[in-house]
Amino acid sequence: MDVSLKQMLGAFGISDSRAQQSAICTLKDAGVISRRPNRENIAVCKEDKVRETLAERFVWHCGNGNCKRDADGLGCSLLLVDRQACQICGGSTDKQALENMLEAMRSAGLNNLLVIGGTEGKRHEMQDKWPVARNIRPYLRVIDSENARSDKYYREDRQWADVIVIWASTSIPHKITSHFPKSPNRITVPRRSISALAEGVTRYSKSHSKNKNI
Repeated sequence: MDVSLKQMLGAFGISDSRAQQSAICTLKDAGVISRRPNRENIAVCKEDKVRETLAERFVWHCGNGNCKRDADGLGCSLLLVDRQACQICGGSTDKQALENMLEAMRSAGLNNLLVIGGTEGKRHEMQDKWPVARNIRPYLRVIDSENARSDKYYREDRQWADVIVIWASTSIPHKITSHFPKSPNRITVPRRSISALAEGVTRYSKSHSKNKNI
């Protein structure tokens, strides 16, 4: 049984016309498909071979700035694909938003991010998705909103943080937020997603950088 070659490539996430043409040329050079100029279909049984050949010859990237940069750094041929097929970010909007946030923080000279609140699951998920090693800046600390402690406990974190985020996707008790009063480096993110938090910090970092240069 034959299917459209372009349809097969599109199912892999290779939908850009120039990327498809590059993929087809590579498949012809590898002998996976015929060199006939009007060849439009391919046997379904060759699907695995097509994917395998393109995975060997290219780094698949979604075209986002950070993904493109990381892909370039691998020194291999690049293939533009849809976000969900990207080998760099894996289609994760959270991971990409965190990458953008870290870049904005570095540009603004902000090294330490303190997050207060959010659900336990989201806090753990964010730590798991944190794009850099724990010993490379920017650094991350999280504080739960379930267990209030003395002001002495929070003092060091207040002094350490360049950016303090109140992640208010759920109500945070005043007995905790009172230890982090409103200040120029405190922001509130009302939505529960990791990408929303990252976007909030990115906006703050860019504003901080702009104000610093005035």
